[in-house]
Amino acid sequence: MSTTPPPPDPTPIPGGAHCKSIRYTVQPAPYPATPSTMDPTGAPTHFPAIDVCHCNTCRSITTAVFNTWLGIPISWVSFHLRNTTPSSSSSSEDETIMEVDGQSLLDQYLVANPRHPRQPEQDVVRYPESTLTYYSTSEGVLRSHCGKCGTGIFFVATGDVEGSRREMEWKVRDMVHLLWGTMDRAHFEEERVQPKVHSWFGDAVGFVKRGVKDGEGWGELRAEW
Repeated sequence: MSTTPPPPDPTPIPGGAHCKSIRYTVQPAPYPATPSTMDPTGAPTHFPAIDVCHCNTCRSITTAVFNTWLGIPISWVSFHLRNTTPSSSSSSEDETIMEVDGQSLLDQYLVANPRHPRQPEQDVVRYPESTLTYYSTSEGVLRSHCGKCGTGIFFVATGDVEGSRREMEWKVRDMVHLLWGTMDRAHFEEERVQPKVHSWFGDAVGFVKRGVKDGEGWGELRAEW
């Protein structure tokens, strides 16, 4: 049986903050330009890399019992930031949107904060004239959220961090990890964005462990409240 992954779907994946002050578009690269990596079973795969994270840091910073991440090369994403200080001459809503590619957005932050990878205690910083807010939760790890509605957006490794999964070919610092729930709802059921692995499962809370392993512990399942 061939282990060659199927070509990725090149259709863009849009998403963003609840208040729409921050929007993004993920544009997957065409196959075979899509970088490859290895999943925990050793099988070849391609980005996007989707995992459910149970680590204590992600749980604390997002306040969710677990989180799902959409891991992609940072070159795939562009951000559309609503300008919080539009000029009086603006004649349409489109003129108040700033277009920033993922790498430029990160580079701008690192230029303004050159010691960031060694100073996780620094203050929260905003991208100029926008609601995109940065916060360093640990050495070399930068997270972002919307300063208006509070939606978490992404995390990225900014230092010499290669991540805990040593079998991965792609360095974490070349990637951005978008919170899965920020994707537009229309894309939730697509095969390409379904989780493939649970990471840091040793830190998972008890009822989640029972639910994943035994299908128990979830409580009553209600279609609606």
